[in-house]
This record gives sequence, structure tokens and C-alpha cells, in this order.
Amino acid sequence: MEREERPTTETVARKRASDNIKVAPNDGALVMWLAPGAKVSLTPVLGNRSTKSLNFNLGQNDNKLTLRSLLPSKYKLEVTHSDYQPYVREVTVVRGDIVSLLVDQVSKYGSIIIGGSPPGSKLVLEGRDYV
Repeated sequence: MEREERPTTETVARKRASDNIKVAPNDGALVMWLAPGAKVSLTPVLGNRSTKSLNFNLGQNDNKLTLRSLLPSKYKLEVTHSDYQPYVREVTVVRGDIVSLLVDQVSKYGSIIIGGSPPGSKLVLEGRDYV
């Protein structure tokens, strides 16, 4: 399975058509890009009523989750992953629309940003070469 490229900027956008997804007039859809192996919980926000969550586990080679035929509503989105901080936010699914979301997961271990790449250079971290 080929991995899809993540969008390059933080986006939360409602679009009429995305990735050839057809949305029924009375439904909505949610497309998310996240870290492979993430666990996703989507719970309808319906006042004080108890509601059942929709739960999904991404495979190790998957970085995109597409949910079609969602009821238009507000949802509590929770994303967990062993290597990232929990991500929680409210998402509104709109009738007849597709909501696209790049889930900005923050590493539990920090990050390294290296600027530049002079010809012939290489990065070695803990004995492993990175090109």
C-alpha cells in the first residue's frame, strides 16, 4: 500500500469534493491525515445524552482516515498514539460537505530541525545514518 503525502499546511477546510468522495445530501464526511498507527475516537456531542463513540485504529502503513456517511453534528475527536501527545478537539460535520483535517500531533520525545544540506554531508544519530 502506497503512503499518501500529508498536506504541507495546517488545514481545517470544508470542501464540496475531495479525493473523489461522494457525500449523500443528508450526510457529511470527515477526512483526516494523522500518524500511522494512531487510534481515533469520534463521539457525537448531543448535550447531556450519553452517546456511543466510533473507534478506529490506523494501520502502520496508513496515514489517512476517511469517514463517509456521518450524521451532521458536532463531534469530540480524540486521537491517541504511543509516540504522540493526545489530540482532542471538536469537529463539526456539515450536511452535504466534506471536512478535511490535518491532525497536528506533537511528539512525546521532541524534535530536531536541521537546516541546510551541504553537498556530501550526512547525519548520523545514535549510529544510524540519515540522508
